[in-house]
Amino acid sequence: MEWMYPRIGHRIRRARLRLQFTQAQLGQAVGLTRTSIANIELGRQKIMVHTLFQFAEVLHVSVAQLLPAYEEASPQDQVDAGVLAPDERAFYERAVQPRLEKREL
Repeated sequence: MEWMYPRIGHRIRRARLRLQFTQAQLGQAVGLTRTSIANIELGRQKIMVHTLFQFAEVLHVSVAQLLPAYEEASPQDQVDAGVLAPDERAFYERAVQPRLEKREL
């Protein structure tokens, strides 16, 4: 289930940028530091449920819009099958896949 955190973070980032918030502004609105926001957006920091609801409220989206659809396939399988959107695919290839490959070594 670790694959979901980068995808949630990417969706938070897209919503933040749509509203033209900085990481610091979003952090202040939800009670987190700018560093925590950066780590969440990169999928390095897990998100507590109550914080996810705060993000949704501040970003004017539903919690469901921040959560990836549950799929049995691995993220790589989802990329290969074209399930991930083009921007999510680019994010996965740039940020997530290299970290997963390091773990396999």
